[in-house]
Amino acid sequence: MSHRSQADRLPVLGRLAALALLVSLAGCGSTRSSRFYVLTPHPPTTAARAAANDQLALGIGPVALPLLLDRPQLVWRLSASERSLSEYSRWAEPLDANMARVLAENLAPRLGTERVFVDPFPASVPLDYRVSLDIVRCDAGPSGDLVLAVRWSLFDGTSREHLGTRLTTLSEPLSGSQDPGALVAAMSRALGELADEIAIRIAGGSSS
Repeated sequence: MSHRSQADRLPVLGRLAALALLVSLAGCGSTRSSRFYVLTPHPPTTAARAAANDQLALGIGPVALPLLLDRPQLVWRLSASERSLSEYSRWAEPLDANMARVLAENLAPRLGTERVFVDPFPASVPLDYRVSLDIVRCDAGPSGDLVLAVRWSLFDGTSREHLGTRLTTLSEPLSGSQDPGALVAAMSRALGELADEIAIRIAGGSSS
């Protein structure tokens, strides 16, 4: 009787093992994969495109992020005091580096020069101006808009004299609620508008 009972149990154990394997494989197959995003340059309008000025050299950086944004995940504003992190929607590179690079690409055609560099700057190129940026706020929420607030400062590239600081606050509508692609596109447009303002300031030289 004992030998028969053990034999009877073997098929049952085999079926249980097979079932456990199927459940494990199903769990692996349903794992959600992350998507990665980058900001992109926003070209200037024809009117905002400057004439060639190859003598102008500009440095961008550093870009300072609040701790809330200094992370791989995209951040959503749920309310005035609550934020949500998108675990499966992430930046493909550090956000501060991405912002600096895109801003440099935005400013080049607006100032008519290809000599726009991101921090760290090449020692062999003397800068005419340097722009540092402190990102105060950059998020989107239930109202369906992105808010970008940046405190940026302009410095003389040679003397390092501080030429002024401004707080720029921009708002961009989102094409979809809680859509990561729409959030990234709105941020890219906002950086294009920020480049417009910085270019106007630099074109005016040291005047306020």
